[in-house]
Amino acid sequence: MLELILSAIFLLSPEDTTNVPFDISIIFEPPVDPKSIIVYLDEEIIKGEKDGDYFYKQINNIYPGEHTIKLQVNENFKEWRFIVIKKKDVLPLDMGGNLSLGFQSTYYRDTTYPEESSPIYGLDISFSKGEHFFNLSITSDPDYPSGWYPYLSYYGTKGHLEAGYIYPFLDELTIYSPGGFGVMGDIDIEYLSLTPFFLYSTAYDSLFAEYPRYYYGGKIGLNTKKIIPDITIYWAKDDTSEITGFTIVDPKQSLVISPELKWKMIEELSLTLKGGYSMGNNNLFTDTLIKGTAIEGELTYEKNFNNIKIGARKVSEGYLILGNPYLYTNRLSLFLSGIYEWNTLYTDFDWLIYEKEGKFGLSLNQGFQLTLLSYFSPLLEYQWVKYPEFEGEEYQYGAVGFELMFGDDIRINNLISFNRYLSLYSTTSLNLSSNLYWYPADHSISIGGSISKESEYICLEVDLNASIKLWRYGYLEISYYPSIKEKNYEQHSLRIIYEYAF
Repeated sequence: MLELILSAIFLLSPEDTTNVPFDISIIFEPPVDPKSIIVYLDEEIIKGEKDGDYFYKQINNIYPGEHTIKLQVNENFKEWRFIVIKKKDVLPLDMGGNLSLGFQSTYYRDTTYPEESSPIYGLDISFSKGEHFFNLSITSDPDYPSGWYPYLSYYGTKGHLEAGYIYPFLDELTIYSPGGFGVMGDIDIEYLSLTPFFLYSTAYDSLFAEYPRYYYGGKIGLNTKKIIPDITIYWAKDDTSEITGFTIVDPKQSLVISPELKWKMIEELSLTLKGGYSMGNNNLFTDTLIKGTAIEGELTYEKNFNNIKIGARKVSEGYLILGNPYLYTNRLSLFLSGIYEWNTLYTDFDWLIYEKEGKFGLSLNQGFQLTLLSYFSPLLEYQWVKYPEFEGEEYQYGAVGFELMFGDDIRINNLISFNRYLSLYSTTSLNLSSNLYWYPADHSISIGGSISKESEYICLEVDLNASIKLWRYGYLEISYYPSIKEKNYEQHSLRIIYEYAF
């Protein structure tokens, strides 16, 4: 879900000038790869501060009148229109929207799998008046976890509210983007900030059965400049109302309390200390109570595009967190992650070293991009993961390649990579991939392909995407994805969507 916040765009227009300064903030839920984000203002690419869950850019001036912001994330596009007026003018009610109709069809050459075809349709309507922005969207898409995807949001100077199918995110020790139907908001009251939420989740983490889950809770904190304390409290419980007869699976419930203290030492540097306490049941059909704790310290450096975090985390075996199925318990972890750009060098990294029951493991991820010329950049990526607690399992990945840029219209990305998985049965695969991105005028076209060899099998995948503007009659988006894997397995997926903005 992508939401746009235009801060101060109607408030800072002086009566005796023709330029308006303002900020652009785009929120990504769930987070995305920062390298995949491209933002256009009136068809011109703008560069700003990017992270996995937001884009920020301060615009020094913009002329009164109608303007357009277009967002591209990989092959996905979203567009907003807004009006800039002088302060002495009467601010109108601005309304816009988007209507989409289409279908998705999947065909398997092997008759073991049936052909699948589903309609796609959606309606997106936005209203803005002064400092208030409303958005309502209703979508039906087979790629979504729910058949219907309703979403309502409101942004104002005192906070925001979202309802429908949402992905609440607080932090890794409490709530980490479970998906489901619910309500969440941020409310600022003088020096107090509130983040209440309710969620009926359709994201599961039970091992042998799938239970939807209820979440109730929130976060409360103080809005201060240097020392920022807050506390998160939530309760979660699996919904077992559909269970009939005897069961041996493990539905859960847990109460989680997590205080946090953030100290902004200087503008670019901050220290954050977090704690966690949980109390719950690993199986609702027993009276066994599990208690656990967690503690984390994190030092963060942020300046321009650069964001670097270093810290340590200790999670006990009994820490029962139901808001993040990816959190590992019973281990001590040291981590270093971030994005750093200096002159012609760009790198993103995520390093983790941990100890569990006297055994050490690691997860190292790193990517490099060096801009040697305005149109040529070598690329290097690697990943190395060791799981000593799983009988010495190990995963290795490495890739080299280059990126070519021809103005703002054409980008070509090529990689040669290998994947190696070491375990009781080790496998190694070689992969060659190439992607072409072309942005002619109001259109976009991408062609990607990869061929890999694993053992005696050769796998071929192709990804074709096009977004074509039909003059003033909207956009036509076409995606075609053929895949040939292993022996006698062939899949073809086609998506065609027509979108009209009003």
